[in-house]
Amino acid sequence: MCLTSIPFAVLGDTDERKQAIMRETNNGSDTANVARSNGPARRGNKKGSHVTQARAKAQRAKLDAQVKAHHGQEEREMSTRHTRLKKTTRQDLQAKRRVIAILIEAYIQDHIGGNSSQKTLEWHQTVLGLMRLFFEEELDIIQIDDVEADDISAWFAHMRSTPAAHGNVRSERTIQTYARSARAFFHWLVRRQTIERNPFERVVFPNRGGNTFVQTQMVK
Repeated sequence: MCLTSIPFAVLGDTDERKQAIMRETNNGSDTANVARSNGPARRGNKKGSHVTQARAKAQRAKLDAQVKAHHGQEEREMSTRHTRLKKTTRQDLQAKRRVIAILIEAYIQDHIGGNSSQKTLEWHQTVLGLMRLFFEEELDIIQIDDVEADDISAWFAHMRSTPAAHGNVRSERTIQTYARSARAFFHWLVRRQTIERNPFERVVFPNRGGNTFVQTQMVK
């Protein structure tokens, strides 16, 4: 069969099919090339996203740790302040309980609880009030622990040399009654274990006669 005898229409169709096949082949190659070129970029973007997320997570963890540490520090400081405040309050309360004026009040209340007479209460209030004023104003003594035997003896001497409120000098009998009240007060402090040693035990107790003195003895 001679080539020249093939119809032109058939040859035209064949050329068109070849060209279509070539275009498809070229398009497929281009698509593959694009896919190959885009593949590493996508993987790179995905890897970069993971790194960014990891960094953000680490930063959040760091901030959370800092906030937690700050709160912990605040709680420790608050606990320390609270402990110091309690200790200071306790020390202040203990010191307050050793103030002579407060102890005298407690002593009077104890007598009231024991149903002492009004005259006895007034007597102790008067005598112990004078003793407290002497300790505070003349000797600058406020705490019971600071009272020594010499301070009590100085109070006796002060009462002899200083006129009473009505202007008369106190008699030795009056001073002795004052001394009995003070002695009972200090014995009461020992019984309550407010003080361990009684300074009154080393005080020369004034005798009613005024010329002789006797050593005071612990009242059992």
